[in-house]
Amino acid sequence: MTVGEHVCGECGHQFCPECVVFPFGTSRPPLCIACALELGGVRRQPRNRPKLSRRSIRQRLSLQRDLAKAQAAPEPSAPEPTEAVTPPVFLGDDVVADELPGGWTQHYP
Repeated sequence: MTVGEHVCGECGHQFCPECVVFPFGTSRPPLCIACALELGGVRRQPRNRPKLSRRSIRQRLSLQRDLAKAQAAPEPSAPEPTEAVTPPVFLGDDVVADELPGGWTQHYP
């Protein structure tokens, strides 16, 4: 089962991307398949969920737009660390890897 990403512009309920159509283009809200068929002249089938009021549909659509804008907005980046970065230490014969933080060695037979 997929998560409801779209709000139907006619009944106001959430539907997955496979259950909505955009009969008027992407500039207007999508319609669920049942509402699109009803607008096309097919008799409405009884459903278990009631049709929401226009006010609540507009509230859901504006909430969905606000969430989409918030997800699309870039988050402010964290400030750069001000501490001095130590140059990498290459392991030689005089440095033991266990003395370095996060150091490791690999031994070959």
